[in-house]
Amino acid sequence: MTCDYPASAKETRTPRDPEEIDAPRKRRRQLAVTDLPIPTASESEAGPSPLPPVDDAECRKHVPYILDTQSLELLHYYMCRTSTTLGDSQVFRDVVPVLGLKHDCVLRMILSIAGRHLTRIRTDQATFYHSLADDHAAAAFPQVTAMLSQVNEVNWQALYYATVLICLSSLAREPSPGNLLVVAEDGEVPW
Repeated sequence: MTCDYPASAKETRTPRDPEEIDAPRKRRRQLAVTDLPIPTASESEAGPSPLPPVDDAECRKHVPYILDTQSLELLHYYMCRTSTTLGDSQVFRDVVPVLGLKHDCVLRMILSIAGRHLTRIRTDQATFYHSLADDHAAAAFPQVTAMLSQVNEVNWQALYYATVLICLSSLAREPSPGNLLVVAEDGEVPW
């Protein structure tokens, strides 16, 4: 089979509507992102947040493990469902996962909160997802604790979002004996 279309021929487009002839073309302006957005009270009214560029080599340096299929399932669920239920969904969908690629503790807390969410959705597998959520949270806690004493211009956003996700994950966790968030075992809150 041979092609009889000459290589030098250019594709021409003829406008169908006479108004298209004189209509100026719209240009899409590239947005320059120098830093991740800082969450504010009015940010939910703002337009979509642009995605910051991600350097693959930089991400591989910070994420010390390869995601297994269970973690990929949690990440997928977070991106599709859980992120839309948390505060400013654009920030939690677009910004926080990028931070997770650079800071393992944020990624672990993303996976933990997705696991907590799945315990409520897939009740027949609740113990499995609860265990996954606990494992990811337990791996993130020491990293966040270490980061507290070393806050700087590079990691402050990761620390902020990791602690927000820790709070949300703690609130999503069911109370258990000895681990009661609001109610003490004897019925009276000590503080």
